[in-house]
Amino acid sequence: MSADEPTRLSDDEYVEAVRSEGGRIADLAERSGLSTPVPTCPGFDIAGLVGHLGRIQRWATIMIADGRTTPVGSEERRRRVGASPKGPEVLPWFREGLARLVDTLHAAPLDLEVWSFLPAPTPRGFWIRRMAHEVLIHRADVELAVGAPIVIEPRLAADGIDELLTAWVVDPATGPHFERAATLLVQPDDADARWLASLGPDGARTSRGVGAADCTISGPAGALDLMLWNRRAPGMVDISGDAAVIDAWAAAVRI
Repeated sequence: MSADEPTRLSDDEYVEAVRSEGGRIADLAERSGLSTPVPTCPGFDIAGLVGHLGRIQRWATIMIADGRTTPVGSEERRRRVGASPKGPEVLPWFREGLARLVDTLHAAPLDLEVWSFLPAPTPRGFWIRRMAHEVLIHRADVELAVGAPIVIEPRLAADGIDELLTAWVVDPATGPHFERAATLLVQPDDADARWLASLGPDGARTSRGVGAADCTISGPAGALDLMLWNRRAPGMVDISGDAAVIDAWAAAVRI
């Protein structure tokens, strides 16, 4: 592994992130109220976001527990996942589904064969990583909604940046496209990792490392992770070079 590649978390660390980040969401929702709008998820209040995440986690649990090699169809998904409860009942429902997902992730065999939709060393590795960052970003959504401080452990944040830049945005089928060609260098100052993303009309390509770039962003890994997921204004990080690259990123990357 090069010095520019983030150290991947252990399987247990990913699963613990799912448990702890999900628990923080439920605790925040319980304290702050379910009717608070979530500006970073337009159309959702906290209850709706908790329900959305709960359905995703139940869907993932089905995929992993059943060892599904094709996606769960919409009819089966409606039947087995169902709708999230309305009002305060959504919180115990969410906590129950979270606990079930954590148990399922822990129990999943290393050689699990299951459908996945982003590149990863193994199918099991995909799911434990994806679920960790899914719940992390939505925890930030809730904290932004209620004005709570956001703290992300640098290794987890750097891994989130890596997943976004080396898996999500480079996907030829679903990745974003940019009106003009540009390069973006991402440099956290609290993690030994760097990424150089080449953006253009044909999509994005990312390499781990440094190089000449039209725009460079630097700062804490947590702030960079949030900015690249369009969860925080660019003012939270240092930008040098062509700031229009960041505007183009914000317009094109919607996950």
